[in-house]
Amino acid sequence: MIDYDLTYNGRVEDKLGFYKQLPFGWTIVATADKADYTRKTNANLVQTSVLAIITLIIGAAGIFFSIRHFTKPINVIKNSLVSSFAYFNYETKNAPQPLKIHSHDELGEMAYAINESLEKTKAGLAQDQALVEESLKVIQRTKNGNADTIIESK
Repeated sequence: MIDYDLTYNGRVEDKLGFYKQLPFGWTIVATADKADYTRKTNANLVQTSVLAIITLIIGAAGIFFSIRHFTKPINVIKNSLVSSFAYFNYETKNAPQPLKIHSHDELGEMAYAINESLEKTKAGLAQDQALVEESLKVIQRTKNGNADTIIESK
C-alpha cells in the first residue's frame, strides 16, 4: 500500500495506491481517494459505537431487573425477620403476618421455618400471658387473705 498526495489542476488529493506484481511479469496498480475509505470506516465506527451503547444499556437494564427479581424474596424474608424480632422483644404487640411461600427452594424452606417458629412463639407468648394473668389473680387473692388458690397454667 502506498499513501501519496496527487496534485491535479492545482488541487492536492490524498490518495492510496495498491499494486501486485504477477509471476508472468505484469504489475496491476489500483488507486483510490483516501476519503472513500475513511468515510466508510467512520460511518462503520459510528454505527458500531451506537449499537454497542444500545446493547450495553439493554444489558444493564436486564441485569438490574434480574437482580431485583431474584433478591426480592431475600428482602421479604429480611423484613419478616425484623418484624418477628420486634414482636419477640415486645417492641410491638402485633405478630407479623406469616410469609407467603411461593417456592420450594432454600428461600422457601427458610420462609417455612420462620412461619413455624413464629407460630410456636405466638403460642408460647399467649401461654406465658395466661400464666401471668392467673398468677396476678392468685397474688391478689393471697393479699385478700385467701391462700387456697393454686396456679394451674403450664
